[in-house]
Amino acid sequence: VNLVPFPRLHFFTIAAAPLFSVTSSKETSHVNLTIREILDQLWSGNNYLAKININDGRYLSTSCIYRGKDIKTFEVENEQRQLQDKLMEDFVNWIPNNIMTSCVNVSTQYSNINGSFIGNFTGINKLFHRISRQFHKMFKKKAFLHWYIGVGMDEFEIKEANKNTKDLIQELQEKNDIIVDEDNPYDYNYDDNDEQLIGDSSDDGDDKKDNDTDSDGIIQDDSDSGGIIQDSD
Repeated sequence: VNLVPFPRLHFFTIAAAPLFSVTSSKETSHVNLTIREILDQLWSGNNYLAKININDGRYLSTSCIYRGKDIKTFEVENEQRQLQDKLMEDFVNWIPNNIMTSCVNVSTQYSNINGSFIGNFTGINKLFHRISRQFHKMFKKKAFLHWYIGVGMDEFEIKEANKNTKDLIQELQEKNDIIVDEDNPYDYNYDDNDEQLIGDSSDDGDDKKDNDTDSDGIIQDDSDSGGIIQDSD
């Protein structure tokens, strides 16, 4: 699966498990963990390397990489599938198979298994919103502006960058709010009464068959201005 479904939405949310502090890593020689424990830590939101609330958005696409000497691929995929079924509402329903899993048979020093998470998460728009709000406060006072002007930037470029950030926030929100009807993903409006079959004139009388069809068998509807117009020539 490709992690970038849209050109502008290429800002990823990163997580790692397990996480150790400097003190605990020195005191702890080795920790044994299971695949389920690694999964719970990666997807809990507590191990994100950015201040993001997992309830603020949905996942467009994700990739999980697991490292461990005795790790089994089928076990990882089975646990991952169960987790996705549990968190189905946290994924957009219009991108199929949006979880990619990889395994590396090399263990780390402090644990038998560790994992990394890379996700294209719409909730990252909250982070950009905080940055934009903080920028607006400083730009209103012209704080630090002289440093950028001094190296050749124009004030218009800075305003344009802030506008692009706001457009990115809006696009992330739009993709988060999209819900596709799985029974009718293309949003067709079917009407059995108006449905016509190409090459089928069985409902017309034999006396109209020659007049209502051309040489290719395409039905011609003279009563409807939206029908196919035949050139008299």
